Amino acid sequence: LYQLVKFFGDLKSLKGKTVGIAGDIIHSRVAHSLVKLFPQFGIKICLFGPDYFLPCEISDFKIANNKEEFLKQSDIIYLLRIQFERLNFPEQKITEIKNHYPKECFDSTHSTHHHLLKLHL
Repeated sequence: LYQLVKFFGDLKSLKGKTVGIAGDIIHSRVAHSLVKLFPQFGIKICLFGPDYFLPCEISDFKIANNKEEFLKQSDIIYLLRIQFERLNFPEQKITEIKNHYPKECFDSTHSTHHHLLKLHL
C-alpha cells in the first residue's frame, strides 16, 4: 500500500482504475487487505493466477482467464511472490509450481504492460 501511495500520491487518484493482483493471492496477507481496502476508494480489482492461488470465495472481483485478458483489464498490476513458506502441498506439487509458475502467471521479468508496477515481490 505504501508503494502505491508513494507512486500515485493518494488512493483517491486511483478512483475508477483497476488494480490487477496476480500471483499467490490466497496466501498473501497483503492481497487480503487490498481487496477489502480498494473498493472503499472506488478502485476495481482484477485477479489472476493459477486456480490453487486464487481464493475460493470471490464476490465482486473480476477474474482474468489468461495473461492477455489480465493485462488488458488492469491499469496497474500488483505482482505477488509465491509464498513457499506458507504452502501446505506435497513436495512434488511444490516442485511443479516452481517449474510452471512463471508460464502460468508472472515472474519479476515480465514487464510488457506500460502501467506495470512490480510491487511486493
